[in-house]
Amino acid sequence: AYDSRGHGDTRTQDAEVSDYSIDALCSDLQHVVNTLFTDPSTQLILIGHSMGGAIAIHFCSRVPSLSGPRTASSAAATCSITCSIAGLIVMDVVEG
Repeated sequence: AYDSRGHGDTRTQDAEVSDYSIDALCSDLQHVVNTLFTDPSTQLILIGHSMGGAIAIHFCSRVPSLSGPRTASSAAATCSITCSIAGLIVMDVVEG
């Protein structure tokens, strides 16, 4: 588990921390995954609660191997990861 920007006990002086957009939060998750799991044979199961679940859903929708063909308009939102996602568990997500 990791602290999403602006949540938990993590503190930073970085000005970008005030960007709470879904793109920024997905980018953070991509960075964590690619830093911790460099072996391409690694299979992850993402688990998210509430906002964490919403981030996990959006993140998986941007991984090309999980989301199918991309259109030109969605290409910028693609998340490239070094391993594979084997499962997704979300709990108590209240967002649309």
